[in-house]
Amino acid sequence: MILSLIKTLREMTMIKVKELVKYTKKLSVLYVEDEPELRTTTENILSNLFDKVDSAENGQAGLKKFQSSEFDLIITDINMPRMDGITMVKAIHEIKPEQ
Repeated sequence: MILSLIKTLREMTMIKVKELVKYTKKLSVLYVEDEPELRTTTENILSNLFDKVDSAENGQAGLKKFQSSEFDLIITDINMPRMDGITMVKAIHEIKPEQ
């Protein structure tokens, strides 16, 4: 009984992921994170969902990548060296208020 329930839950999750990918596969993401291992792991996960995934190691590098490329979505850490995520988002909003 429990194994059957677990199997059903897994199948339901896969269906939801497949539905999600229908919408996300056409989008590009900028992921900003200062922890190298977390950045690499998350970038690998995001690459299964999104068409284009780029990453940066801090807000300053993230802002530079934003200025040279188009992104549909930006995911950022808050506490980082050089420039924190909040400062980066404010700078992005000044450059492109509709983002």
